[in-house]
Amino acid sequence: MVLLLEESEMMKTDAEAAYKLGDRYISIQQTEEGIDYSIYNEGYELLDGGMFDDPEMTIEGALKEITEDLKQPVYDPATDKYDHVKIQGSIKPSDVPEPVDYDDLMERVVNHISETEAYLQGLAAVTEIAEQNQKQDKERLDKATEYKPLAKVEELTEQNYNMIDNMLNNMPKPPVDEEEQKREKLRRIREDKINRRNTSMKERIAQKKALIAVKDAQKTGLANHRNIPGSEMDN
Repeated sequence: MVLLLEESEMMKTDAEAAYKLGDRYISIQQTEEGIDYSIYNEGYELLDGGMFDDPEMTIEGALKEITEDLKQPVYDPATDKYDHVKIQGSIKPSDVPEPVDYDDLMERVVNHISETEAYLQGLAAVTEIAEQNQKQDKERLDKATEYKPLAKVEELTEQNYNMIDNMLNNMPKPPVDEEEQKREKLRRIREDKINRRNTSMKERIAQKKALIAVKDAQKTGLANHRNIPGSEMDN
């Protein structure tokens, strides 16, 4: 808590002063432009502030106006009622502003700002890490979606590589039993021999028929020659 000042220091006419009203702190500064003021909550967070540009305004006069405003209920058109707003906190009409150490209040305000900035920086770092983790998770998910656990099995077992689709299809025909392969080979050899033998027999029969035809033609020609008048055989 900000250090309270003695009653005798309440009317001190310095260029700056600080007060506590209820659960709110008020800092006031005399500047060349006028009276500058700020209002903080108990956590030293800035709630409001402003400037009195009246050159005749004093710190005491500014405090009086600020105090009256903070005590005055504010009309809420939504509820059609007068009520306190956030900046007023729990201030009561009977509350009296108590002077506090200005430098102590400002130090606490600066510390709060530093802590807030550190918190925001930490939050930004955490947010950045979270975004990076989300990006990495998405990349892992994309890779997992593209992953085909059966691809290597397909490459080793399927007949060709044009259907690597994470499904075992296009499989080669199962191998034939070795004994069955031997029997099939012998069967083909026997068929080949039979075909050759049948071809040879057909050729021999054709040749024999041709030979018989030639002999028949020769006999027919000789007989005709004998029957011709004036032939040598007739003499």
